[in-house]
Amino acid sequence: TELTHAAVAAYIASGMADVGIGVQTAAQRFGLDFIPLLRERYFFALRIASREQPHVRAVLDMLASPESRAAIASLAGYHAAETGKVQRLDEAFVLPLP
Repeated sequence: TELTHAAVAAYIASGMADVGIGVQTAAQRFGLDFIPLLRERYFFALRIASREQPHVRAVLDMLASPESRAAIASLAGYHAAETGKVQRLDEAFVLPLP
């Protein structure tokens, strides 16, 4: 069992495996084809009371910066439009209307 997306892609690229589950960025780095299976969202979770602590505020500001968004958006398969947006759980997990 491989633990990183890059390791999975390396195994496939070297012929040691035929297929694997991973991310588009790793597949692209190794010149592999990529078939998306699903979309995932990542969250920086915290207690609302922690939001104004200086070290937490620094991370939130960094995540919302144009530089961070551009760096994330430059990775194949990643979308950074809402990176750094602060949301409550009920806002983050609202299902879109049909």
